Amino acid sequence: MKERNVQDCFIAQYFSVEKGNGGRPETWERLKEVLMDNLQKRQAGHEGRLPGGFAFSLREEDACRAVTPSVLEGLLGRFLTDARRSGTVYTPGFLVRWMAREAISSWLESRLPSPRSGDEEAGLLGSIRVLDLSVGAGAFTMGMLRELVARRKLLEPDCPEPDLIRAVLEENIYGVDVCAEALEVARFRFRCAWLAAGGKGDLRDRLLCGDSLDMSASGVWRQGLSTVMEEGGFDLVIGNPPFVGEKGNKELFDRLKCSSLASYCSSRMDYWYVFACVGLDALKRGGVMHLVVPNKWMSNAGAASLRRKLLEDCGLLRLSDFGACRVFESARVHTMTVLAEKKGEGGGRLVPEYRRFGGSVNDVESFLEHEPYRRFPLPEDAGACVREGLSFCSAAERHLLEKMEACRNFRLDAAKEMTQGIVPNPDVVSSRALENLGPETVRRFGIRRGDGVFVMPKGYVDQLPEQERRFLKPLYEPVQAGRYALNAPEKVLLYLIPSNGAEQAVTLLRHLEKFRPLMEARRETRMGRMKYYHVHWPRQERFFRPGPKILAVRKCARPTFSYTEKEAYVMMAFNVIRSERVSMKYLAALFNSRLMQFWFLRRGKMQGDFFQMDTAPVLRAPIRVPGLPLLREAERLADALAVRYCPEEDERMNELMEDIYGLSPQEREVVIQACSSMRAGRESLPE
Repeated sequence: MKERNVQDCFIAQYFSVEKGNGGRPETWERLKEVLMDNLQKRQAGHEGRLPGGFAFSLREEDACRAVTPSVLEGLLGRFLTDARRSGTVYTPGFLVRWMAREAISSWLESRLPSPRSGDEEAGLLGSIRVLDLSVGAGAFTMGMLRELVARRKLLEPDCPEPDLIRAVLEENIYGVDVCAEALEVARFRFRCAWLAAGGKGDLRDRLLCGDSLDMSASGVWRQGLSTVMEEGGFDLVIGNPPFVGEKGNKELFDRLKCSSLASYCSSRMDYWYVFACVGLDALKRGGVMHLVVPNKWMSNAGAASLRRKLLEDCGLLRLSDFGACRVFESARVHTMTVLAEKKGEGGGRLVPEYRRFGGSVNDVESFLEHEPYRRFPLPEDAGACVREGLSFCSAAERHLLEKMEACRNFRLDAAKEMTQGIVPNPDVVSSRALENLGPETVRRFGIRRGDGVFVMPKGYVDQLPEQERRFLKPLYEPVQAGRYALNAPEKVLLYLIPSNGAEQAVTLLRHLEKFRPLMEARRETRMGRMKYYHVHWPRQERFFRPGPKILAVRKCARPTFSYTEKEAYVMMAFNVIRSERVSMKYLAALFNSRLMQFWFLRRGKMQGDFFQMDTAPVLRAPIRVPGLPLLREAERLADALAVRYCPEEDERMNELMEDIYGLSPQEREVVIQACSSMRAGRESLPE
């Protein structure tokens, strides 16, 4: 574990959420005032002290022994009321330092032969133009400032450090952000760094308050950034763009899709995709972009425009995937870094470089510094990478995936044979729901977080009149789902829909009445399509009724497709497959096999080390239905494994499926190695 430095102790003592002062605006203003006061004292030659006797240093590298200006960056997100909605996530210092160093090194390597002339390198660094499209509190602008000054000090030892800092801030580093308060913090950090080096007088910078995606005449591209763009663009683009999904942000995305950037937009996209495309457009030929972003873009259907842009515009694409390790303490998101060099004149065919981390957070820095990249040539049909996603596999693995595709003889019908789970909205009372209900309602009905709304414990059925019990449906959750068995459900779903006489369920309506404000805020209820007591998205009920079907867990450590013939209702944690054209028992066994695990690992969607089994990858899976004898053998093994799981029988099932696809012993070993390496990586994951 990382040792707590003085700055961490200061935050814990005075700004912890547990103490009740972690997110109050007045606390934020008081902290800024105290630090600004200390800055004035340091300018006057006095030693600054903070509450509790904590020392204050202008130098951010002193965080181990004193509170520094960077404390404001670490705390800003707590005091911005819309930090989560705006996608504000602050980047760890070690990652900032590495990304700044790598971006500059990559840019220099493409321009100067080795060995380099010091005068040539100094000239290039003196004229470099760097842009951060989402400055925030200045993590990357400060990182670039330190890196550029450190390099120039070595090359220009006679130049005073304050002059170097002034030159870099006034001539080399540009930044944009919509949040004026965040830019205030970034400027404060600039000034502290300058004063710590002995600077005096006024200091200018090139930070602009505005929207990086505003291409109008009054936007930053026509104002503060226009001169650089007229001269050909920027040499480097670096940063941590905002991670914002479409859910809950319809107005923001509608505005973007009606702008001049509409070609970079699609459904189910993330806001940062457009930041990346705009960043590439802002680069000169041969310029370098280095971003830290969520890693789902490699397979998300909504990122097709971004993948096309990267593959068409880049001569170098270097990816460092952090896998299941969350390097951001404040965000539950799996990330990676993307280093992209814009293709120069006559650039050759792109060969992406990729590496993936499989250890604990304590080893991330070592991974970044020492783990080599592997080169993965793109397939001849690079358009498939745009449509279906980027996957990085060896030549042997690619050959096997192509062989599996050639074996396909069956496709599921997306419209008729697969559906998503039900959306009750809400299933239980969340913290936000408590706020929306209001204190009076919560107090009057004794409502608590976690109380059931449309989802109740199984025993609830005993409290209902006989005539209302038909509205309660067995609700299965992922915890009950296994690869060959499905445990009994522990909850029931209040399945009230317009077509099943829901208005007759008097007792259930009385239960739902106290939560009525929550349901009346739903879109379908507001538009008059549903009553407040109806489940929000009921789906086609035929998928859940008794009969052969597959409950497919959407997020799982290993592909999990549970076969059942019972009545089974599920929520969005599952997809449901139901077809009369193929044996459901066989199809579940196939999807659960090691061979399909390999396919989903290389061609499906991953979230960290977990499989994201959405509709698209399941529908793309190369299904082969064998002749009746082999199909019956697979069903017999599935029945035996459902009664009592046995590893030897599971291995027989794996070998049977691999025989159906005609795998050779060498190809079988490719599958085993790929799946085994994933298990080994998961054993070292953080909690």
